[in-house]
Formats: sequence, structure tokens, C-alpha cells
Amino acid sequence: MASGRRKRRVVAILAAVLVVVVAAGSTWWWLVRCRRPLVVAVAHDAGLQDAAGSAWAERVESLCGCDVEWRDITSDSVEDRYVDDLTSYTRPELSGIDEPDVFIGWDRIAGRDHTFGVSGGLLEDLGRHIADMPNVQEYFSEVPEAYVVAREDDGSVRSIPGDAGREYDGSMAHLFINRAWLEALELPVPDTWDEFTETLHAFRDRDPNGNGSADEIPLLLRPPYDASMNEARRIPDGWRLFLNAVGIPTQLNEAPGDAGFMVERGTVSSYVRSDGLRHVAAWLTGLASEGLTARGSFADAYAYKLNQDRLSQTVQQGGDPDEPTLDGKDVDPDGIIDDARYHELLAQGMPVVGVAFAFDASAFGLNADDYEAIPMPAMFEDMEVTWDFSARARFNLDGVAVRADTRRLDDALAVVNALFDETVSLRQYYGADGVRITHGDGTTTVRVTDPDAVDGYGRSFVGWIRPGIRIIGDAARDRYAEADAPYKPMYTRMGGDGVFPPAINAGTDGDGYVISAQYGSLHDCDRQLAGQMYQAAPGYDADAAWRKFIDERYAGAGARGLVDDTNLWQQRYDLYRDWTDVDRGASITEP
Repeated sequence: MASGRRKRRVVAILAAVLVVVVAAGSTWWWLVRCRRPLVVAVAHDAGLQDAAGSAWAERVESLCGCDVEWRDITSDSVEDRYVDDLTSYTRPELSGIDEPDVFIGWDRIAGRDHTFGVSGGLLEDLGRHIADMPNVQEYFSEVPEAYVVAREDDGSVRSIPGDAGREYDGSMAHLFINRAWLEALELPVPDTWDEFTETLHAFRDRDPNGNGSADEIPLLLRPPYDASMNEARRIPDGWRLFLNAVGIPTQLNEAPGDAGFMVERGTVSSYVRSDGLRHVAAWLTGLASEGLTARGSFADAYAYKLNQDRLSQTVQQGGDPDEPTLDGKDVDPDGIIDDARYHELLAQGMPVVGVAFAFDASAFGLNADDYEAIPMPAMFEDMEVTWDFSARARFNLDGVAVRADTRRLDDALAVVNALFDETVSLRQYYGADGVRITHGDGTTTVRVTDPDAVDGYGRSFVGWIRPGIRIIGDAARDRYAEADAPYKPMYTRMGGDGVFPPAINAGTDGDGYVISAQYGSLHDCDRQLAGQMYQAAPGYDADAAWRKFIDERYAGAGARGLVDDTNLWQQRYDLYRDWTDVDRGASITEP
């Protein structure tokens, strides 16, 4: 019996020792975890300044008072290859790599197109900590539209956007015309579709570039898709921008606008069945039939339509469907104009493009001075045109986010706050060289002395270019301001209740899936128009073709789907407007 009791005492002592050892081990692991440097991942293009070792990163560390491990995420990094979202760090390819605590400019994690679908609290709600970040608090107070961009529909803030300044508060695309060609042919800037069509005829027939060859493309449109990625990346401008000529205010960079919805005086509606869209489609088809615009921009979209039609026919006949691809079937492969070719045509030495959409005049290469942005010609005289207003030229929606389970939350918040320090912001934006920053008389002056030496992140930074900063020699900023100037009256005319809030989304279900049945509305219109553009010939009845397409596509369930989605977008819009109007002031000044 004594021997048995001694054995039990030994076992109990060993168990107690084991508990102490395990507890000590857990404490040691926790301490190691907490004492490791804060890991901050910064995504940026290769060739730009590395965050690690930069002057701005050193200032962040100084303001934070913490040790930071800076990790630059570029196209040649392991994480760029294997990280798709926050759950990716469990992948074996990333074994041994510490998961970052803070993510800066990384679309797959901090991007607003990602954050609204995040479930399970994987990203910290930074909205709960605004009072702990005075720079961010000042930012949201001075730039309330930034708070609109940042806030999710549930009131949380999972990512804070960068603000490149009020000069960029406009559109992502502008309509450019070759002013040198107009002057050579003694033509005025066209104000209506009739005048515009006459101008395109002159560009086609009268050799405005003076090389003795009929190589001019009067109107060059961007393709609906980036063909190098199939349909993985739709291009949110091109032909759809002509909808503004009939008074349909597009917002093609926002989810409802991409799906074919607009808002006027606070009321959301779909325009995919509108007479305005039908008129635009018929007019553009007519231009194609006369050789006034290049059909090749629609070649891949037409190929996709053909394959979809074949797929549908195969399914109806009981066959085994294959996934359709943009393989160029039944189109001339030599005539395809993809996104890369579009930009090559804009920038080539001998100008061949009369009219095209571009972000700014730099798209036209050495001929940039020959092109100028003009207002969209109206369908009829005295018709008030609108324009595609998007905050994405100004705000970097791939902002900064913090992992919710970080053990260094206070330090992470201090880093986020430091990003919006004025000096840190400017050094992120412009880099360490080629720019001189001075302070005097209460004004900060930025003078770009060597544009070729500027290696900052530009508009893809995550910081704040404050109002009142004097910026001299920033050619890109000046080009954009010049391009967007003709459209400012249109933005004012549309009013605050005539645009969707930036980054508005359709909401998600419990599994993170987007709630919307009609995201393909404009996609279908792209394909239909592509078919019309490619088949167009004099006498082709484009109006009848479009009516037939709409009647078939949006009858029955299709029509009900549009009604349901219109109601959904109205609810989302009203929700955003409610908290924007009522709660915003309090939310950005109270903890």
C-alpha cells in the first residue's frame, strides 16, 4: 500500500512539473510572439522605392516607437505568388513566413473589393479606434468623402484609403480629340453627334496626319475586355461612356454602374432596357458600318459571344458543354485590338487616332500636346450631358488594413496613424529623390525637381495629400487636372444625390457571396454590341437587332430580375445615404 501511495505521489509530482513546464512553454511562446517585430507588408510595383530602409518607413518607426519588420511585396516575391487572401498563410508554400500584422496597398487583403466580403472578423474594425489615431481622425474630419469610401455597410472600417488630393477628384477616363487634326482640316470641336460624325468622316477621308496614306482610325474604342486575361478583367470605360451623351450618368467603376444601374435625384434605376442605351448602340453600329471606328476592339467580345451561343445550342441539344474561351473563332485574328494594342495605337510616332478615351494626354506619347480632352458631344443640341464620376482617380481603395488577431494591436494602430503624417505621406507619394519639400509661412511646398528620379508610389500610396499643400512641377497631376477640367460642370450638375457612394457594394450572404442576380447585364450588352459592330454593314438594322436582344434577354425572369436588383440597389443606396447624412460627423469624432 505504501509503495502504491509513493507511486501516486511521484506521478502527481511529475504531472505538476509537466503542467509547469507546459505553462512555461506556452508563456515563452506567447512572449516570443508578442516581442517579435511588428510585420508590415507593403505591396508596390517593382522598381519603385522599397519600404524597408526608406526614410518614410524610418519615420513611421520613430512615430510608432516600435520595431517594425518591413516586407516589400512585389511581383517577384513568394507571397505575391501564393497569397490570395488572409487565409493563405496556412499554405505549405508559405511555411516559416510570419503572417503580417499590417497590410498596406495590397489589393488581395486591404482592397475595398475584398474587405466587404471578409467574414469571421479577419480584419480589425479600425473604426473602433479612430480616436486613438489622431492623423486618421483629422483626415476623416477634413475629407469626409474618404470616410464614405472607408466605411462598410455594417458601419465598420476594415481598410483606410489613401487620398492623392482634390486635384484627382474626377473621372478615370476622358474623351480626347486630336486638336492638330482639327486645325489642319479647319474643323471646330464637335458639340453634337451629327457634328461628331462629320468630324469622323473628315478624319477618315482627308488625310489629317499628312502621310498620304489612309491609315487613320477616326474613333478608337477600348475593348470591353482585357483579352490577355480573357474575361478576368473587364475594362470599365470604352463605348459605355457614350451613354452620358444621352443623359445617362454612368459610374462604371462602381458595382451598380458596372451592372447597368444609375441614380438620379436619389432614385436608382436600370438603364439596360432604356431608349438611351438603344440609341447609343444603334449609333455606334452605324459608325462601324461606315468604317469610322475600328471593329477589332470588339473582336474578342464577339468571339466570346459566338462561343456562348454555341455552348447554349450544345446544351439545348443535350450535348456535353465545354467552357467557352476567347479563342478568336470566326473573327480575323490579325484585326484583334486588345488593351495593349489599343495603347500602342494611341502612342505610336505617326498619329493615326483621331478620337479616343484615356486617363490623361500622356497616353498619346510624343504626340500628347496634339490631343486635348473635350466634353462628350450630346446626342441632340441643348441636351445636358453627364459624365462618369469616380473617386477612384483620387482614392487608393487598396488601403491599409490590420489583422484582427494581431498581438501588437497598439503598435499596428500607431503605424496606421503614422502613414497619414504629412511627411510620411509625401515621402511615400514622391519618394526620397527628385523632389524638395519645404515649410514656411504655414504652407508646405513640394517642388518636383527631377521627375525621372521620383520613385514614390504616386496615387497608389496610402497616406493623405492635405488640402493647401503647394505642389509645383508634378506633371502627372497637372495633366490630369487639365484633362478633367471640361467635366467639372457636369459633376456639379449631377449633384450629390446623382452619384453612387464610392465603393458601394451589393452586400453579401452569410458565406460572403455577392447578392445580385444581374451583374451580367452590361456584360451581355457588351457581347450584343460586339456582334452588331462586327457584322455591321450599310443597311444593317441595328435598332431592330437591339430591340430583339432586349426583348429576349429581359422578358419574364430577366425582367423580374432587373426589378429585384433595382430594389436591392435602392436599399443599399439608401443605407449608405442614411449613415452618411446622419452619423458621419459623430462617427469620426467619437471613440
